[in-house]
Amino acid sequence: TYLHQQEIALTFIELKLLTLVLRHYPDSISKELISENVWKGTTVQDATIHTHVFNLNNKLVEWGYEIQVAKGVGAQLVRKTL
Repeated sequence: TYLHQQEIALTFIELKLLTLVLRHYPDSISKELISENVWKGTTVQDATIHTHVFNLNNKLVEWGYEIQVAKGVGAQLVRKTL
């Protein structure tokens, strides 16, 4: 994956998560949908989702968007505010 012509090393989970939020932008996606699409239906803890989103956001820090997570609800890709 490339950002501003620089290669960004993403894990397979991060890539699946990024693809999912991009496909649903600007809508939020439920924890269940994340679980079903990223972990193939395996129930995951909120902390697991938070950790992967945190790591992904850190790798894409120069991007004008970030993934925000609401505990127990899901995630949404949003434009960063200045």
